[in-house]
Amino acid sequence: MLVPKPTVLADRNDEEFFSPQLHSVYIITLNKLEGMPYDAYASGMRLLDDELAALKACIEAVPEQPPAPTCIVEGLYEGFRKRDMPKVFSLLSPDVEILQSEELPWEGRYYGHDDATAFFGKLGANLNSTLAIERIISAGESVVAVGGTEGTAKATSAQYRVPVAHVFTVRNGTIAQGEFYIDHPKMLEALKHVGP
Repeated sequence: MLVPKPTVLADRNDEEFFSPQLHSVYIITLNKLEGMPYDAYASGMRLLDDELAALKACIEAVPEQPPAPTCIVEGLYEGFRKRDMPKVFSLLSPDVEILQSEELPWEGRYYGHDDATAFFGKLGANLNSTLAIERIISAGESVVAVGGTEGTAKATSAQYRVPVAHVFTVRNGTIAQGEFYIDHPKMLEALKHVGP
């Protein structure tokens, strides 16, 4: 018995088949053999369509994976750069925990979105700053961002440039915890020193 040779069509323009979520697309047609009854050929094509539809349903049933933890953290910094607070809070878990070491005016342990708002408010009340992240290190659900911050302390008008390290824990596509470390001696000098 002769088996029809499959032909791969590369020029089909069907958005359903060319979904951006699919990594590979295979479109196959079978050439009808000479002498094959049309009903048998059409029945075989319907069976192939049914099999492909079942395969597509299986692929679509796979739950979507959350973005990688580093992507979540990069999105957080992008939100801050653009001053897009809805985006920032969408990336923070509703019960996020924020830790800032003691000695600084905005020190403490903050829980949830309301406390996060208070933390960001204290930062803004004390500093005009910009943040430059130089490196992001991925370690499973932990992400460490290393860089520096520079700006002016509002109370003293002193300028500063200090290294920082931020340690995040990312779970289920949101930031569950953020620990913020800053070079204390340099930051405290700017907060206490009057003038540029």
